[in-house]
Amino acid sequence: MLATLRKDLREEEAHRVALQSPALPDRQQFGEKDCDDFDRAWQAIHGRAGANAESGRLGGHRAVVLSDGPHGSGHFWSLTLAVELEGRTVGSCMTTSTSGWRNLSPQGHRLFGHWRTLSDGRLHVWSTLVAGAAEIESLLVPYVYRVSEGALVLDHAATVTEIGRFGQLYARAAELRNDERRSMHQAAADAYRSFAAGTDCPQR
Repeated sequence: MLATLRKDLREEEAHRVALQSPALPDRQQFGEKDCDDFDRAWQAIHGRAGANAESGRLGGHRAVVLSDGPHGSGHFWSLTLAVELEGRTVGSCMTTSTSGWRNLSPQGHRLFGHWRTLSDGRLHVWSTLVAGAAEIESLLVPYVYRVSEGALVLDHAATVTEIGRFGQLYARAAELRNDERRSMHQAAADAYRSFAAGTDCPQR
């Protein structure tokens, strides 16, 4: 699990999400050519807010994220970002899976709380860490992005901090009496906290 986490983070660090107008999908799939909700995001950032619009700051710039989800067994979310950069409204859209929600009890859900995409001047995206062969054997993993030279790039330090925080949350989830995935959540706690600390997982 720790090795997978390190590999996924290395791959994400090497990836840049271009911010442009009109916005284009990140990692285009299924023949996508544009971001269907970018016009609505543009309107929201200019004061005509709509449903599912979260407003905030991204690197000191005014920003809006529209969210649609979760959908399907993978708990997929569609996110559309609009941000004001150098007098222009630019953005991107992406799809992320949060199937890690599926193996948390209602009390575990409350531990992780509400996902805010815009926080501390950065974009927070919750995604999936594959922890087994079945989709239900997945974990939530946070990625934190900042703006750099007209693109979103992974903020390594902020992501490491968030992964450490998720490690603490998984440790608390594993202590719940009705946690049906206790061993997996404890392993996640060990891997996430070890990643944040830069150490190997403890032997149990």
